[in-house]
Amino acid sequence: MSYGQSYRSLLEPEPRRDGMYLLNGQKIPLEDLEPAYLPPSNDDPGSNRTPEPPEPAPSALDERLYDELCKGVYECPICTDPISLDNQMWSCKDCHHIYHFPCAREWALKRKGSLAARTWRWPCPTCKRLQTGGDAMTPACWCGRWRHHHVEVIGNSCGRKCTGYNTCESPGAKCERFCQKLCHPGPCEPVVCVPSCILVRFPHFKTGKKPVRKNVHQTPQPPPRARALRYGPSRRELDLAAMRYRAQMEREAAADARRAERRARAERQADSDALEDGETCSAILMLCILAAIETGMWYWIKHHVERWLSPLQYIEFTDHTRGTEFSAGIVVGCIILTLIKGAVAFCAFYHVGKCIVYHLGLPRMSFERFLVRALMLLATVACFIDFPVAYLAGPGILWIAQMGPSCQGFDTRVKLDGIYGDSPAASQISLYEPTHSISNQTPAPHTPTLDTFTLTKKGVEKHAKFTPEPFTTYHRLSGAYSPSSPLLIDFDLHHHSWRILTPSTSSHPSTLFKNGTWTEPTKSNPHAYFPELDLQATNLYFYGKNCVYQPFVTVFRTEGMSEVEVKEQSERVWEGKSEGNVVMRTASFGRGQKGLEVCGRRGEYEVLGERRRGLEEDVVVPLGLLAVTRRQMKMDGKLKGIAGGGRIECSCWVGRWVGVGMNYWSWSLDMLQSR
Repeated sequence: MSYGQSYRSLLEPEPRRDGMYLLNGQKIPLEDLEPAYLPPSNDDPGSNRTPEPPEPAPSALDERLYDELCKGVYECPICTDPISLDNQMWSCKDCHHIYHFPCAREWALKRKGSLAARTWRWPCPTCKRLQTGGDAMTPACWCGRWRHHHVEVIGNSCGRKCTGYNTCESPGAKCERFCQKLCHPGPCEPVVCVPSCILVRFPHFKTGKKPVRKNVHQTPQPPPRARALRYGPSRRELDLAAMRYRAQMEREAAADARRAERRARAERQADSDALEDGETCSAILMLCILAAIETGMWYWIKHHVERWLSPLQYIEFTDHTRGTEFSAGIVVGCIILTLIKGAVAFCAFYHVGKCIVYHLGLPRMSFERFLVRALMLLATVACFIDFPVAYLAGPGILWIAQMGPSCQGFDTRVKLDGIYGDSPAASQISLYEPTHSISNQTPAPHTPTLDTFTLTKKGVEKHAKFTPEPFTTYHRLSGAYSPSSPLLIDFDLHHHSWRILTPSTSSHPSTLFKNGTWTEPTKSNPHAYFPELDLQATNLYFYGKNCVYQPFVTVFRTEGMSEVEVKEQSERVWEGKSEGNVVMRTASFGRGQKGLEVCGRRGEYEVLGERRRGLEEDVVVPLGLLAVTRRQMKMDGKLKGIAGGGRIECSCWVGRWVGVGMNYWSWSLDMLQSR
């Protein structure tokens, strides 16, 4: 419907079947109409108008389009083929012509190059109005909210409300309407203007034409109000009104911008007032003090971890100041210095946050300002907890990483603290092969085998006087390689002698199978040499002195090596990897109830003419010496087992009062001692 037709529908009365006339949306009887509004008569000679046929309402267009689609007579303007209801369609929102979707897409892609390619706009084939899209076009329903494959109602309709948004053409009016019809082709419902709209007050504003008065010679002059209603202001007056409205909108926008600027200036001034003179310098000074404290404390942690992980490189510290250093770290470092550093960090990061907010100009109640405050709070909390966590948990975590590869390449384990870990320096030890990977360092549940040995002490009491005869008082390691091949290994710790016997029976007395000695280890030469076996055991002196040294014993073969090479390998700094001639080494994986273990290699050996696989007797001798030495330490009171817990306290165990109140960190501290 054209603007002129819309204008005539507003000025001319429309007859109804009930004898009433519809004028400007109101029902008026024929006798109440003014002469100017009376419908013209064809018999009236004064009438020079030709009656026009009524034009269909806008709502009839969608019904006509849908009816033609249902009948299959609507043709695509591009390909001229009929469009059926099951085809994918595209409709122009301006002229409401319907096309096959592939035809419209091909049309758009062909013309996107000739137009501005960056805007992706192309003309409608019928009305030439520019459309957006192109290669991003997708088939959808009439309202465009649902894809074609989601359409639940035939005829390209989704079956939901259209909710199309329409506004009138009056500048500044708030006339709007959301279409309430179901998803449909054609135009949406027309806009119903509010009474204050200029199109309601001056209907001919759309066309700019004055209405033709009917029967002028019979119609008196309308009153001034009716004339103003029918004719309205001139085009110049309307243009001036539009200009005044735009100027008012610009003034309001400028006022809003000024208010926002004043608000931002006030917030910035408030931040500037809160940022006192010299506060930036104070923040820098606080950060420097905090950096100095952090540097000193982390330097302390570095040396603390190194001394606890490598006790053989810091023997004087381990023997004398280990406990004092740990207690001082708890009291001074974890409590006093942490509180001081936390207070300095709080002040420093508080001032730093204020400076960042001020210099960046972050507005209040903004996400950026909240993010800055949150980062400052996290930095303060990190400064509170970094030293206690690193000081208490750092050695334990790094101990696990250090001991991890120590048993790689060894297929046999021996637990010197009991089979089930419930008895430190147990009287019974057993060999087992871990089923887990070597790198995992997690032993499998123990299964007793033939390689099981029992420790006993023979001879006079330990408080008796020293006797020059060997094996007056000795430790016996009794076991069996097979049901028919039991062995007895005796160790005299005072005379540094060992012997291997066959047990006596009712028909055969006990016989000597092999015997030998080992050199006495001293502080200057802490290693022990077994000349009859060509084996060297490193750090055996410290092994019997303090339990913190026990995980660092290595036994290797000296066959074919010179004295210089043996000395060089014995004094080499401990590391996780082993040389090829190493046959056995100790390790302590620390966490939980795991104690001291020995890692060895099984091999083929011969006993009484029978070939078997296991630890050879020359390897069992240093293994037994390690077991009986640890057993003797327990008898001398150097190892104290805690009932039910399986944890061992060394004679040099530091800060026993700390273990009572810090059970949470006990596992990390236990890793630095053997069980």
